[in-house]
Parts: sequence; C-alpha cells; structure tokens
Amino acid sequence: MWMSLVRSRQEAPVNVIRMTREWIKENNAEAILWDECDSALIGITPNGEAVYSIERLWDVFVSQGMSEDEAMDWVDFNLLNANFGPFTPIHVYTE
Repeated sequence: MWMSLVRSRQEAPVNVIRMTREWIKENNAEAILWDECDSALIGITPNGEAVYSIERLWDVFVSQGMSEDEAMDWVDFNLLNANFGPFTPIHVYTE
C-alpha cells in the first residue's frame, strides 16, 4: 500500500534530525514547510529539504477533524504528490 520512502533524491540521502521550523528557515530560506504541520516535522536533508513523518501528518489532520481514511487520502493527494521545485519536502514512514 504505502512505500517506505515516498520521495527521495539519489544525490542526497535523507539524514533525519530533530529540527524546528525556525532552524530550517534560518538555514534554508527557500525550504518549503507545510502550514500547521510542525508536529510532523522531523528533520532536514543535506540539500535543505524539510523532512516530515507521514504518520504524524495523518495525526495532524485527524486532530483537525478528519477520519483516519480521509487524512490518509488528503495527505497522499495533496502533500505526497506535491512538487514545488527543488525544496519540496520529503516524506518518510517513521513508525
């Protein structure tokens, strides 16, 4: 059903480190960050892309009133398939 790594880049492996939105923006002002999803933010790649936990993204949208199925579908359609250029976030399974 779900792949273990939804989007990756061969030129830069994903190094996951606990980060904050502010730290990421200070170190890469062009990084794209999802609004109201900071609790799902888990790191940054060496290239400067934000890294989000897919399961935590689901939790964010469930906490906003979606069912689990709705949250999974919404994240899949609106975030995992997004491509806004070189600093589009990376999404990984963490649980």
